[in-house]
Amino acid sequence: MAMRVINNGKSEGGMAMAYLVSIGAAISTGPLVKGSFYYVKSKASAASGLPANIAVGLPFQAATAIALAEGDEVYPLTMKPLGFARDKSIDASKNQVDTTTDIDYPNSSSMNEESITRTGSVSGYLMLDAKDSAMMKFMAQFQNLVYADDDGVTVTAPSSEIVLLAFDWLAKTYGKAGPAEGDARHVEFLPVTLSNTSKSASKGSAVTLSFNYNGQPKTEEGLEGATYIGPHYAPVA
Repeated sequence: MAMRVINNGKSEGGMAMAYLVSIGAAISTGPLVKGSFYYVKSKASAASGLPANIAVGLPFQAATAIALAEGDEVYPLTMKPLGFARDKSIDASKNQVDTTTDIDYPNSSSMNEESITRTGSVSGYLMLDAKDSAMMKFMAQFQNLVYADDDGVTVTAPSSEIVLLAFDWLAKTYGKAGPAEGDARHVEFLPVTLSNTSKSASKGSAVTLSFNYNGQPKTEEGLEGATYIGPHYAPVA
């Protein structure tokens, strides 16, 4: 399938994908996999193999099979698609402090408090999915999940853990083969807690499923939200 672009590099909304990100055990040896995303856990004070300006707690895509220096440590990421999803949103706002005084009248005055509030939602259609799917992990945060298969019964109790979401706004733009070397990437990583979920069934339409979330400063591992924009580094075949 050919690249689908609306106009002047803008991608169609249906090309975006949402993911639940699994954070692997930190690694400090061996070359990184070109094209894979990682988060920085620690960085060597001198002669680091990691990108020059990347800071601890932020993500990057490996441009080459990076050799880690002593003191470098990263978390590998695995992205599980939220396959049920159709619509995705991220809202961000800066808190405003009213500073209006008598001499400002009839105008108002305000200043930013610097703190940023992030909220959003992922919605789509309820579907039967695998036990370890991202959708099942989301559903299990709100009610005991009893999942029976050939291996027996697995029970997952509700939780309120911070999870890491990723929104790849250009995920399907480049077709089934995915982006090639140098193609544009725009991936947003966001630590969140799920705040509510909703299922709805109406005659003549599919059963809907939605989740709302609140952004958090960082995950338990110290990984912060960030937007990666840059060229794609294709994995070595």
